Amino acid sequence: MKEKHIPISLDLSKDLFKWKVDAYPGIAYAGIMGLCVEIKKEFGHQWPSSEVLFRGKECAWWSNWEDIDHHGQALLRMFWDPQREGYNARFHRIYNERTSALARRVDAIERLGLRGLSPGRFITVWNDFFRCFARFWSIGEVPEITGYAASRMLERRLREKHPGKADEFLAKLSHFAEKSFHFKEESELMGIAIAVKKYPSVRDRLMERHTKRYRWINLNYGNVHPAGRPYFERRLADMLRRNDLGKRYADSKKYTAAVRKDTGEFVKREGIDPQAQTFGAMTRTASYYQDDRKKFNNKGCLAIARLYGELARRIRTSLDDALYILSAEASQAIGDPALWKKDIKRRKERFRISIKDDIVQVTTEGVGDTCARIEEAFTRRGTHEGITGLIASPGKAQGRVKIINNIGEIKDFPRNHVLVTEMTSPEYVVAMRRAVAVVTDLGGATSHAAVISREIGIPCIVGTKIATKALQDGDYIEVDADKGVVRIIKTARSGKRKRA
Repeated sequence: MKEKHIPISLDLSKDLFKWKVDAYPGIAYAGIMGLCVEIKKEFGHQWPSSEVLFRGKECAWWSNWEDIDHHGQALLRMFWDPQREGYNARFHRIYNERTSALARRVDAIERLGLRGLSPGRFITVWNDFFRCFARFWSIGEVPEITGYAASRMLERRLREKHPGKADEFLAKLSHFAEKSFHFKEESELMGIAIAVKKYPSVRDRLMERHTKRYRWINLNYGNVHPAGRPYFERRLADMLRRNDLGKRYADSKKYTAAVRKDTGEFVKREGIDPQAQTFGAMTRTASYYQDDRKKFNNKGCLAIARLYGELARRIRTSLDDALYILSAEASQAIGDPALWKKDIKRRKERFRISIKDDIVQVTTEGVGDTCARIEEAFTRRGTHEGITGLIASPGKAQGRVKIINNIGEIKDFPRNHVLVTEMTSPEYVVAMRRAVAVVTDLGGATSHAAVISREIGIPCIVGTKIATKALQDGDYIEVDADKGVVRIIKTARSGKRKRA
């Protein structure tokens, strides 16, 4: 059946937002139903019109910055406007209700014998979970879109009131004090390492408990395979070899208090404008909840993996293939598996989810042309005159470039290199711990790369647009994250200095 033509939902003459990640269409669509449909029903605003384009699992999400600002500021006023009495209470109440409901649903599906369910009962369980997942995303998306809006408001205010230091101040005022879920897990694993050094006999019990507690940590839109004990054992072995384990663990315990103290002293010392302080507080709150939301999304992927695994068994295909079926299509797929296997094959080549307001449409037709038109509009607004970006974590470092194009390359990332990539996600944390600095094409002050780089304590510049194109593996560069500039000292090919 010929699919109808779907016009591009974006204004290509205006600034474009890009988010790049590995993702299965099935998981991406499940989130879209919350952040673009359910949220509009509840709160009157949503993630704006977007194009979500797939080539296999490679996913590029495009929106207009102007629309993100509009909807983000509206939701900021709704949930986090300090002029409104009890302004945080409503968000906290809904967020806690939805995350608790999702956690209960995940636990229930973990215990449920899916194989023994009748087709009708299986679809009921399936639909109940994905309704719960969409409702979680309807509130879980609020920190994301408000975080983008708040950080851009903060940046504009700092450029107005503190010209010349805006980039430096933005990084400082965006740094939330609470540990990210990755840092919490690492801190707990360091505690286990210290215990094992003293009492080797406790290793098995503590590592079994840690694996069960954090097996979801690497799950994401593009990964549905929980971490097993070997993953945590490898990291434990690395920690046991470190001479500074005790100091690192002690520092991790004091991290939150140290960041709060440092931020408070910085605000007082620099005389930060009161309005900038307010925007900074909003940005930090949004960034914290954005990280917490990722944690619950990853936990949700435990149930998604089980449900899609059972769907794959019923239609006699692989789990990887089944994840190209959307959550709304499961009943049809069970009814006619042969037809859906043909659709899966087309979707694995190219697939498009187009969102116009709260209307979601999908197609495999003309996706390559849509990709080319959007990418050309995005590139046209960039520049190759120099590599500059937003200061996400201050400092300077030099090292050789290693470009990571996909998560499959992360395991081979060498120590003491500069990690250069389009954007990072939780899978990149292993490489980030080995890097001397991080440079990304995409992202802002509340991005994953920014948050994790601050915690690790390495320089980071985000939003360069061109780093992965202007640099090559082996280039020796300086990352000056005090000024937001990347300088190429020696090129990999000639060994001569190259002007950045």
